[in-house]
Amino acid sequence: SKNSGVIPAEFSKARETRDAASTMRNYIWLYANDASPLKGDPEILKRILRRAGAFIDAYDAASSSSSQIFDQFAVEHAISGLCEFRTLYPGLILPGQRETWDRALRKTADRLWKGKTSRKSMETAEAWNLNIETAQMVAVLSLGYFTGNGEMVAKVRSHADRVISLMKPDGGFPYHGTGNPACNYLNVLLASLARIYGLSGYEPIRKALVDTQWK
Repeated sequence: SKNSGVIPAEFSKARETRDAASTMRNYIWLYANDASPLKGDPEILKRILRRAGAFIDAYDAASSSSSQIFDQFAVEHAISGLCEFRTLYPGLILPGQRETWDRALRKTADRLWKGKTSRKSMETAEAWNLNIETAQMVAVLSLGYFTGNGEMVAKVRSHADRVISLMKPDGGFPYHGTGNPACNYLNVLLASLARIYGLSGYEPIRKALVDTQWK
């Protein structure tokens, strides 16, 4: 769709934006994965393209104050999904729209990397908040691969190393890097690490995930 320069109303709140991003990501899995009973389903494709178009327009039009589309869990799902779909199915995006997709993703890479949003720069991130940063690193890794930025990819690996170094002997992680471990927090953090491993195959993450299991 034509970029109106306006962030869609459904992206005005963090929860709605996260839900929309997660739903789109799940639809991409259903459409693309060999294990999916709905692989290649045209109705699933329609649902992907509707949501992807809204996110691409939002990221293309975004300003530094567009905080909800840069929410850590929104970018974790939205950006990784958009990069995967753009890479797997370039022919399913109209030629006139590909330029918009690529511009929006490159803009977002620059904004996340340099801190041109309401969030901190990922280039200089030093594990200030394991939960938030690790979710954002899923997006950074996807954009690093998409744009060919090796520094972004290397940063995600070093972040993963830092997170793993904070693991407790029982497999738990300190809340936000300094507090006591918490079950829900652990589940969220491990899900983000698993996504980074799925994208990168970085072996230390696989080992760490195994070490978090009940002994």
